[in-house]
Amino acid sequence: MEQTKILLIGAGGFLGCRVARYWTGRYRFVALSHRDLDLSSPDEINRQFDLHRPDQVVLTAALSNTGYCAAHPDESEQVNLWGTVNVARACRRTGARLLYMSSDQVYNTCTCGQLLTEEQARSPQGPYAIHKLRAEQEVSALLPDTAVGLRLTWMYDDPASTLRAGRHLLIQLAEARQTGQALHLAVHDHRGLTDVWDVVRQLDRCFQLPAGVYNFGCPNRMNAYETVWQAVARSWGEDEARRLVLPAEAPFAPQGRNLLMDPRKAAACGIRFEETLHSLIQHLKP
Repeated sequence: MEQTKILLIGAGGFLGCRVARYWTGRYRFVALSHRDLDLSSPDEINRQFDLHRPDQVVLTAALSNTGYCAAHPDESEQVNLWGTVNVARACRRTGARLLYMSSDQVYNTCTCGQLLTEEQARSPQGPYAIHKLRAEQEVSALLPDTAVGLRLTWMYDDPASTLRAGRHLLIQLAEARQTGQALHLAVHDHRGLTDVWDVVRQLDRCFQLPAGVYNFGCPNRMNAYETVWQAVARSWGEDEARRLVLPAEAPFAPQGRNLLMDPRKAAACGIRFEETLHSLIQHLKP
């Protein structure tokens, strides 16, 4: 890996800035943020590829706010779909391998009660999920032997981090504890949550994965309300859990939403994540 030239695209985002921090001093890489590279411009992308001649490209750039994407579907399509395709085409032209980020949201119409494998039939709803799945399909066609896609869960970090934060779960819990205004979490929403640093620390191992798409994050078997309630109760006490975490019945009712990913494909290649509940407890403990 020391001689591999890596191009990190999306280095200003929630995941990308942490990857850049972690890799500094470890690998030789060039980090580009959205200020450095317009993903909608194939010419700009080709110029950067010709300048840096990367062996490995890591694409973390995305519009990841699903609400924003729903309100701005054209922008979502331009970045999340065609931006990814533009990078994949540049990889095909230069022979670079591609590691890109997808999302558990591609499963957002799944209602079955089991963990979802990468081969699970999908027909997602909403611009973000639709564009992420289409990007997977386009990349697979362009780079069938040299691209790896990672379906990520919702991620979080230490609320005290000075790196770009967004509105992840631990920040919302910290605000709830400070203000006394409880979080309402859906009982019909089943999903895993992952410490972003668990993703960052294992990302370079994905360079050796066989081409394809992988579920990549903490597994879980509970709904969002139950998961967070138990984590808070075991870390801060049941009184705090009853005060700060309340059930919300309406979202995703009555059929429910299942984003629970089966981690066995990545695990078979030596990449493993802790269960969501255990990982959350470790972060919430005083």
